[in-house]
Amino acid sequence: MLESFFRKIALEVTSDVTMQTVLKESKLPRYTVSNMQQGLNTKMTAVSKALRDESFHDFVWKKFGIIPAPKMPALPGDYLYGDVSAVVHYTSLSYLYLPDNSPPDIVEFYSSILKVLDTKQALYLYSGEAAAKFEKDENLM
Repeated sequence: MLESFFRKIALEVTSDVTMQTVLKESKLPRYTVSNMQQGLNTKMTAVSKALRDESFHDFVWKKFGIIPAPKMPALPGDYLYGDVSAVVHYTSLSYLYLPDNSPPDIVEFYSSILKVLDTKQALYLYSGEAAAKFEKDENLM
């Protein structure tokens, strides 16, 4: 889901002149701005960095009809690299499960992504205790 959202942004940058202008006028490093104009070859880390620029961040969410813009959560490096990255980037799962004690900005961020992508994916909050019991019962721990 995260990659689908980032790719949607990357494709929009290649076709939206106003978005390109906002990006060029941002405080982002040149290499990030340059990479953001690569369409499907745009690196996901470049999109993540671009969304941390306040003017670009606000423009993107407004363009997608989400006002006010949800706060961009701090995504740990392992969301963007390595094994977790492969799961996040190439998943075809229909659901996103978040712990019920997830920070509100995380829940709002992912809920907003679901609206932008207009998918049949669903977001569910689950109890950490229920997940631990399931893992124990299924010998996943």
